[in-house]
Amino acid sequence: MPQVKFDVPFNIPVEVENVLRQVNNFIGEFEKGGRHNVHHEAKVSKPVEKSDFSPRVDIAEDENNYYVFAELPGTAKEEIKVSVSEERILTIKGTKRVYDTVEGRKFIRTESRRGEFSRAIQLQDDIKLDSIEARFENGILELVLPKAELKEVHVEIK
Repeated sequence: MPQVKFDVPFNIPVEVENVLRQVNNFIGEFEKGGRHNVHHEAKVSKPVEKSDFSPRVDIAEDENNYYVFAELPGTAKEEIKVSVSEERILTIKGTKRVYDTVEGRKFIRTESRRGEFSRAIQLQDDIKLDSIEARFENGILELVLPKAELKEVHVEIK
């Protein structure tokens, strides 16, 4: 089923366009059957000033690792923080710089997302938390999460 497109014969405010884009994204995810069931994602509910920007994330895996790719165009490496909580929640936080003018030009329309952002992903139990690696290149943050071997425990019944 194709995504629903909202075509209107007049200019609409950016905020309305953003809502329509989110509706299209939601419908697209629903049609695909939702997210891969290995990971459970949670968008951080803390309100963020001047932005509802949440980076898009892709998650892949191979035999030895999980890979998280976060799209962060326009964000400096120094503005990105990655952490893992005791509850095994991986959080990517940062700031995409706000600009109102460029060389004396005033923007009359801005569609790019900017400001503070945060994205949280619940991690599996089979990840070596002390061995996570991060690389940032060309606006893509790549995290490598090595898999740990989960050992089966046998319980004796008395």
